[in-house]
Amino acid sequence: MANEHNTPFFLLQYFHLEYVANKMQYL
Repeated sequence: MANEHNTPFFLLQYFHLEYVANKMQYL
């Protein structure tokens, strides 16, 4: 299964989660 369309969405979710985790660290 080629998830070429799902990959960008997955990357966006991954980076968003990492961004939230970093923000929570700075609190």
